[in-house]
Amino acid sequence: MDSAILANNRIGGDKVSSVRLETLEREMELLRAALYREIEGEYKRLSHTSILPISRELDEILNQYYAEKKRRPS
Repeated sequence: MDSAILANNRIGGDKVSSVRLETLEREMELLRAALYREIEGEYKRLSHTSILPISRELDEILNQYYAEKKRRPS
């Protein structure tokens, strides 16, 4: 295969990966803010039922983020 095509594919893939990472970072920040709002500075609220769905979603986004980072070339 033509090396120029391979280079372009790698560059494009890096760009997509960067956009994906940026999207995941924004989602993480939004979910963190949502958690802080729900907790309202009272850490005993960490066990409140409204926290679990947000926490699970944040965990999933974090897992996706680190998986994406692992796929990226250094």
